[in-house]
Amino acid sequence: IHFIQADIYHLPFKESFFDFIFCIGVLHHLPSPEEGFRELLKMLKVGGGILIYVYHSFSYKHFNFYLLNLVNFFRNITVKLTHKLLYILCYPIAIMSYLILVLPYKFLFRKIVKTGWPLASYADYSFFVMLNDTFDRFSAPIENRYSQEEIIAWYERAKLKNIKILGGSGW
Repeated sequence: IHFIQADIYHLPFKESFFDFIFCIGVLHHLPSPEEGFRELLKMLKVGGGILIYVYHSFSYKHFNFYLLNLVNFFRNITVKLTHKLLYILCYPIAIMSYLILVLPYKFLFRKIVKTGWPLASYADYSFFVMLNDTFDRFSAPIENRYSQEEIIAWYERAKLKNIKILGGSGW
């Protein structure tokens, strides 16, 4: 495995280099996410595949819409903190989230509530995954969110075929 850190808008690879591109948690933090997506596609061989993950938007009818608005209120402050201080502050946030939302779902409600439980996806992971994701959520200066239709439109504008969109905490 080789790790290369690069500017997604100026990738150091020749075009049509990759058979498959796996891009998780990057595009939604870019100033121009769809442009980043198109840059990745230039690196993809004809007939290749691409899997991306971007945060999804929530309608006002969904509990996560209100949770997200609360998080975004605090993000206005947290993105200005040092990473060291923010990581320390993320501990109590992650602990409360884990205790209030994840553990009750994991041990009490998983068999009853099939969809829509906030942070249910963390029930199968250790607390430290939630801690790191909390840090990610509060530290990234840019956070874009998309509806399923918007992501399908990216693929369609790129003239890609065999599009499959999976739900969850993102697309």
